[in-house]
Amino acid sequence: SAHSCRLGVQPAPPRPLPQSGEGPPAPPQGAMFRCSARCCEDGAASMQQVQRCIERCHAPLARAQAIVTAELERGCVASSTPAW
Repeated sequence: SAHSCRLGVQPAPPRPLPQSGEGPPAPPQGAMFRCSARCCEDGAASMQQVQRCIERCHAPLARAQAIVTAELERGCVASSTPAW
């Protein structure tokens, strides 16, 4: 709502990782974690190579979160602008 936009209400933070027995993470998060795990399995890779690999794994989810945040902010701007 416009009121929540003016108050600077932020979107809910990502859910914490599920504990054992709570089921798998959401599909995009699960793919990111599996990709990151594969980066760490290469015993010949340097720490810098592993870090770059993990960053590549996180990029798609980060882009998606940025799009959602931008859309939410755009909706807040639109909903808080008076329609004269």
